[in-house]
Amino acid sequence: MLNKFLTALTIGAMASTATATVNNVSFSQVDNSSALSGHITNDIAIDYTGQWDGSQLILSLTSGGIYQDNAGSDTAPNAAFFGFVPTLEFDTFITGGALVQGGITPGTAGGAVNLGGNPGATFSTSAIDIAWFPPGGSSGITNQTGFTVARITLTDDATGTFKFLASDGEIATWEDGVIANGVLGLGVVPEPASLMLLGIGGLGALARRRTAKS
Repeated sequence: MLNKFLTALTIGAMASTATATVNNVSFSQVDNSSALSGHITNDIAIDYTGQWDGSQLILSLTSGGIYQDNAGSDTAPNAAFFGFVPTLEFDTFITGGALVQGGITPGTAGGAVNLGGNPGATFSTSAIDIAWFPPGGSSGITNQTGFTVARITLTDDATGTFKFLASDGEIATWEDGVIANGVLGLGVVPEPASLMLLGIGGLGALARRRTAKS
């Protein structure tokens, strides 16, 4: 279910005058069998008009783990190293449209507070709680389809839940999801009671209205 709410604040340095609509959030699995057995690689992408101004993600596991390559970081990897470290291509990271270095390298704004996360970011082999945004407050890339904002690789026995949010600085769109056998999919997850109240260091609080679109 695609959900939207109005926000009064913005992530980090995002421009408050941005106008955009996130029309769709998609989750797709990538073939990683040539380099990384026993894992499932999931890409999160959005379709939007206007400009993307930031995202938040909380991922919590009850079993399994999150793949964090020893040669990687929390942003897109350098493709020049894939020949030496083939697993690096399937690292877990956040991004601004690109799966390798050379695109937008996002900044982080702590944890996903509007999804009930902590003020500080977590990006480990067991949990993710992070908010990120394009440098300078605006991606400058408008009207995109299939704009990748994260790659998440999990062990193929991973189970748990996740929440993902994308914003234009005024309207935020989020998905509640479940994880089964390492695959991110849509499902019903209880909302944190504080979702409509939080707003420190992340996407705005003070939600005034929410609409749902199936």
